[in-house]
Amino acid sequence: MAALCIFIIARIKMLAVATSSDVSHSLFIAVYAILWSCMEIEMEGADGGWAANMPTVPSGIGRFTVYHVIMNAVVVLTVAYALRDSGICSVVFYVAAWFLIEDFCWFVLNPAYTLSRYTRESVWWHAHQPWPLGIPAHNWVGIVVMFVAGMMGGASVGGASVLAVAVAGVVLLAPCYHAWYKKKRR
Repeated sequence: MAALCIFIIARIKMLAVATSSDVSHSLFIAVYAILWSCMEIEMEGADGGWAANMPTVPSGIGRFTVYHVIMNAVVVLTVAYALRDSGICSVVFYVAAWFLIEDFCWFVLNPAYTLSRYTRESVWWHAHQPWPLGIPAHNWVGIVVMFVAGMMGGASVGGASVLAVAVAGVVLLAPCYHAWYKKKRR
């Protein structure tokens, strides 16, 4: 027990120091996930959540379509390759961060949904799961994975802060994106 306490205290001290690689990894992940959100909004259209209007088929793996299986593989391979020298905990931390950011930003940036429709009732493809505190259960799992991977050496508080600031920036700038999106489609 004492060894665990010493490990946690030492890790907390390490977390407080953001390195330039933490910041650059976080910026890469945030920009990559936000751009992917925008790309999916373009591909899926106003009522196409969960690839509903895309020419894809069920994969046989849970609720995933073949598009989702390929997309997940591309993202995991890209992030793992980009961060290959950072260690497995860092890769796990940033893969989880990517999926959380991309999923959330899709709703925030999509003019057909917006943050106000990020609810169990409006998001039929995630309605099968619990939504504790208004957040789908799979996102809570991702947050726990990020926390554990971060504590095991995956990221600093500074790196995580960059991710949080990027998401906050998206929330703040979303109305501008919505206006631009609607103007382009008149």
